[in-house]
Amino acid sequence: MVLITPDKTIYVNEEAREYLSNSWSKNYQTNIQSLIPGLVDNLAQNQLAIHGVTTVPTK
Repeated sequence: MVLITPDKTIYVNEEAREYLSNSWSKNYQTNIQSLIPGLVDNLAQNQLAIHGVTTVPTK
């Protein structure tokens, strides 16, 4: 996994997972369970899985 933040900081693999976990806090597990099946389907079809996600700050 590669995660690039709006300020162009790049996180790879475990660092990316940790960043998402902190950013998504309570919704991390639900969001990952929603994204993973699509990523796996893409990879199973020999396609590079690329997904963009936007986070919105909570009040």
